[in-house]
Amino acid sequence: MQNDLAISTLNDAWLLFPENWSGDLPKIPTRDVLRSQMARVILERQMTASETEEFLDLLEMYEREYVEIADGRFYHRACGGGAMMRGKLGVYCANCGKLQSLLPSVLA
Repeated sequence: MQNDLAISTLNDAWLLFPENWSGDLPKIPTRDVLRSQMARVILERQMTASETEEFLDLLEMYEREYVEIADGRFYHRACGGGAMMRGKLGVYCANCGKLQSLLPSVLA
């Protein structure tokens, strides 16, 4: 396990993180906002009512963990807005190091 961390660090040492989030993080979107934002996806994939609810559950969990900005930047809510980057071997937070997954810990 220790070797995996060393290999990961060597392979992803090139990552240059943007600045961490400054100030208050955006509020977590409500389920209704998420439903509105994802309406086209739900329709295109012809999701059933239960599939839609499961999808919205996943989005709610994701939004509690991370902030995603339209220009492609990501921030980690758990540490107050550490910038996130995808490396060759995983997803990293500038403050926390390697994250287990982009999926909320409940699902990882």
